[in-house]
Amino acid sequence: PQLQRYQLQAQYVPGREMYAADTLSRVQISSTEGTDPDITSDIEVMINSFVLALPMSPEKKVDLNLQQATAIDSTLQKLKQTIRVGWLDRIQEAKPSLRPYWTIRDELHEVEGLLFKG
Repeated sequence: PQLQRYQLQAQYVPGREMYAADTLSRVQISSTEGTDPDITSDIEVMINSFVLALPMSPEKKVDLNLQQATAIDSTLQKLKQTIRVGWLDRIQEAKPSLRPYWTIRDELHEVEGLLFKG
């Protein structure tokens, strides 16, 4: 008897090449120029699944309107811009409003207008 309808093929992939695994905390890509399109695609899929899997109903997300609240907060806008372009080399060079985020700067990510730590 056939156990599955599919013919699965397993292929070994070394851990250092498993880019989608733990994407938000391990993969650092400062620019997509010269980046393997498969890696970029894996990262985008992982990040979008992360946002979709937030532990709240779609109605609650709309009610809270987190994206709009983030969009009108001037400090969060500065933080989003800094995450996009990169942090300066020293905390003294950072804008005073962003200095509280300095120690966690490598853990901050923006996804669909929201900021995440982790």
